[in-house]
Amino acid sequence: MRKVREYIELLQPERGYPDFETASARSAGFLDRVRFNSHIIPVDSAWASDVGDYGWQIPLWNRSAARERPQVYPMPDVAFVTLGEGQGERPRVAQECRDPDFVYFFADFKTAGSDTDAWPARDRVHWSGVADG
Repeated sequence: MRKVREYIELLQPERGYPDFETASARSAGFLDRVRFNSHIIPVDSAWASDVGDYGWQIPLWNRSAARERPQVYPMPDVAFVTLGEGQGERPRVAQECRDPDFVYFFADFKTAGSDTDAWPARDRVHWSGVADG
């Protein structure tokens, strides 16, 4: 037996920010949306790690693995769409993500349901864990 393929498939390839109705527009800063132009992203479960006692995470790219096997692990095409100067009410520009190895897929296995918007916010997943001040 052999493993054929491991991948993350994005069911929501574009997400606007702020992404909760209760959040103010200012909370997203200049970020308007994140767009994943690669909808299927090859990964290796060996890159994954547990998050506390409630979740699991995996980076969407591994630079070392990509150097060894670039045909298997191409860099995913991710863009940060930001507000900028220009024509119109809300001009936007897409910025290429050059470090997708710092972008993670996260799964919460303690929360029931697949609606990720209903999952509780978690320290070090939804914010940095760095104290204010």
